[in-house]
Amino acid sequence: MYTAIFIFMVVVAFVASSYIQNAELPIRQTNLIKQAGGEFSSAINLAVTAGKGFKYSFTFPKTILERDYQILFDTSNSRLIIVSGEGSNTFTYAYPINAYTYKLEGCIASNNKLQASECKNTLELYNDGNSLTIKQSS
Repeated sequence: MYTAIFIFMVVVAFVASSYIQNAELPIRQTNLIKQAGGEFSSAINLAVTAGKGFKYSFTFPKTILERDYQILFDTSNSRLIIVSGEGSNTFTYAYPINAYTYKLEGCIASNNKLQASECKNTLELYNDGNSLTIKQSS
């Protein structure tokens, strides 16, 4: 009888811990996605602030907890937007970037959007004193 109660308690503990871990996963994903967006904006702001001749290679993860994401460059409003998920599970967050002239090249040139899972996971940043070139190679 005590064995049955012990096994029952172990099963209940396992189910409860699994439930708690699954409930925490969206919070963890949200925090990691927000952190990634902050790192993108910090790298861009650093390159603008550093001035003429500054070069920087910024490596980023292709996925966050096996979840794809996009970075939208809204340079006319001095911000970038990170988007992850689909439907009601979509997460969107905007980050300020310095007002400057930006030149987008490579994979992100056609639609002002970095698709993290496509192309290389490195951004090349170069400040020529008049503009910041942001390039994602294919």
